[in-house]
Amino acid sequence: METIQDFSAWLDPLELTGHEDVHSLYMAVVNVEGWGPFEAKPTKNGKGIVVYADYIQENLLLSSDKAINAFKKEIEKRYVDSDMDIEAWYQYRRAMAKDD
Repeated sequence: METIQDFSAWLDPLELTGHEDVHSLYMAVVNVEGWGPFEAKPTKNGKGIVVYADYIQENLLLSSDKAINAFKKEIEKRYVDSDMDIEAWYQYRRAMAKDD
């Protein structure tokens, strides 16, 4: 498997549309563990993480805390369609889905 560092090149083929997938990706990165179809593991040097998705071949290398924080901000910018933080947005979307 190829490992890349370009956020956009990694996120574009994911086509995340639902709040569950967006939240799972975010939480995998925050907690450095598996969440739904995503998993994050520490790098061998312990300074970054590698993010995996079940349905794409490339892995995403976030090589520093700065890169990790920038990626989290990119997720929020792309997918959170309000001024809420991602947790509030997720809880709102989840509650709205239950009302349907």
